[in-house]
Amino acid sequence: MSYQPLLLRRLGRALGLASAVLAAIGLLVIPAEAQPSQSGSSKIENSLAAELNTEGSADFYVEFAEQADLSAASAIADWNQRGAAVVAALRRTADASQSDVRKQLTATETAYQAFWVANTVLVRNGSDSLAQTLAAVACFGSSPTRVRGIGFIRGKETDRIGAVVTELRRAGIDAVEHDDGFTVRPGTPEPTSFETYDDHRMAMSLALLGLRVPGIRIRQPGCVAKTYPAYFADLARLGGTTAR
Repeated sequence: MSYQPLLLRRLGRALGLASAVLAAIGLLVIPAEAQPSQSGSSKIENSLAAELNTEGSADFYVEFAEQADLSAASAIADWNQRGAAVVAALRRTADASQSDVRKQLTATETAYQAFWVANTVLVRNGSDSLAQTLAAVACFGSSPTRVRGIGFIRGKETDRIGAVVTELRRAGIDAVEHDDGFTVRPGTPEPTSFETYDDHRMAMSLALLGLRVPGIRIRQPGCVAKTYPAYFADLARLGGTTAR
């Protein structure tokens, strides 16, 4: 699935692949009547590009919890055939669970390396905003997702690892903080008011839950003015129900 209207591309820039990933897994659905024309789209300030260039980036891992079913392979007597069956099962599982993320990373020219034995994707030079947004996306996954190797985002406007875990828990999501990342187990977020810690990335990423869940509110929404004053208006045009 691919959406390329101008507004979606702008939101994608602001969120560091966020909307691309959301569209890939079906979390972001744009009604035809909500797709803006180019002439009617609001302008992103020139400071956005400069601000994004100063955002941190690093290699990090996205680990998928889906495990291959090796029961059929274990029943094969011939060891060569058994080994081939194990490899095939591992590859099928990795290809299926990683497919949407791989497609969007490729489409946005983000370098990555996929591992089928460990069912993991290594994102090369990924932005902190992408890592943070994956926490929100993981709420709607099919199994637990762990993002690791992002300890550098603790030193931003707020400790973005601790803060995002705290806020997801506020919404009833089972999230675990690690030294260098987090694990999120799927669930349905409960209506709640999220703290932003005066951090524009916190506000942007958590507001995405309003695309699927009613009753999501963002406190101190004005912090998005740092890079994207029209963010909430544009998100609403894409079907977001997040209130402020």
